[in-house]
Amino acid sequence: MLEDFTRRLSEQPGLGGGVEWLLGELSGYTGTDPASLLIVEMYLAAARLPELRERLHEIVADSRARVAAWLRARGHAGDAEATAAVLVAAIDGLVLHRGLDPGLDLTTLAGPLRAMVRQEGAGP
Repeated sequence: MLEDFTRRLSEQPGLGGGVEWLLGELSGYTGTDPASLLIVEMYLAAARLPELRERLHEIVADSRARVAAWLRARGHAGDAEATAAVLVAAIDGLVLHRGLDPGLDLTTLAGPLRAMVRQEGAGP
């Protein structure tokens, strides 16, 4: 799922539009659907299984690299690697939070996420 998200995010032409796309895609995960529950279980199992932890780390590192490249290619004004780490963590974290708070409206998060991925010259 994460590989697919970050691959498809890298196809988005603009930073703001990419954030909107990402939140739209994440809105399909309720936190209690099978894919969301698999994410929760996978992270729990990775804490106990070194092989799974290593493979998951590879997937996350590749996803961060893709997102950082996307940010740089679109003129991101900040530290692309740090911002990519936060965005990739947000993908998992928002799915986890939806399981705890099904009423969490992801559209309300667009502003803060857009501010984080601002373009050079776009202001704070």
